[in-house]
Amino acid sequence: MPRRKLREYLSEKAVNPELLPIVPIVELAGSHRVLVENHLGVIQYSTEKIGIKMKYGQLQINGCGLTLEHMTKVKLIVTGRIDGICLLRGEGR
Repeated sequence: MPRRKLREYLSEKAVNPELLPIVPIVELAGSHRVLVENHLGVIQYSTEKIGIKMKYGQLQINGCGLTLEHMTKVKLIVTGRIDGICLLRGEGR
């Protein structure tokens, strides 16, 4: 099995996705903070909507007063009133 296929297989079967860095992780803390790890960049930014490119699509965060509090190549933190989070598979690739 090629190395890339093996990683994808293991990431789908792993009990703990944090073991493989290729798997995007989204963590919601209450209704005012979202942590996103293993993202591929911000593709849309406003105080009402933030679009984040992920390996398998696009993550959309909707709310009010949204700000990008912290961003590195690996993780980012969005703060503000979070009204909704949506994964759009295949979008933003």
